[in-house]
Amino acid sequence: SRTCLHLAASVGNLQICNHVIDCGADVNCKDRWGGTPLTDAIREGHLELAKKLISRGARLDLPEPDASAELCEHSRKADITKVRILLESGLNVNAADYDKRTCLHLAASEGVRHIVTELIERGANVNGRDRWSGTPLSDAIREGHTDIARVLISSGGSLGYDTIRASS
Repeated sequence: SRTCLHLAASVGNLQICNHVIDCGADVNCKDRWGGTPLTDAIREGHLELAKKLISRGARLDLPEPDASAELCEHSRKADITKVRILLESGLNVNAADYDKRTCLHLAASEGVRHIVTELIERGANVNGRDRWSGTPLSDAIREGHTDIARVLISSGGSLGYDTIRASS
């Protein structure tokens, strides 16, 4: 079920993509594996083409654990370009994995300041709790990233201990 648009996006052919979209191709069409032209473009590193597809209405429609996995992977790699494209394509900045950890938790624990800053600017929950009640701030402190801790605190981040005690 792969279309001409899938193939053109996977090889980075912007001219063909524009042409078939102008002829009425569905920018969000799915192949038999659920892949879209946008997922193909991102996977193959054709990021300018991915931006163009997004501008033409393409969106990633991933289940929350998959969205979290994609965002976390590129946050860990400190790949700001892919993180931005994933967020622009409709992924939720607060998407969480099975442990309720978000890409902000991961970026804070890895000490990736530019990703932490970007995520906060895009509305990431600085006080989101994982299944162990850990926050991005507690992750940053645990891993010794005091500069990240300062960024989180200045954005309203807390350790949340008073909330844990209040609910006990």
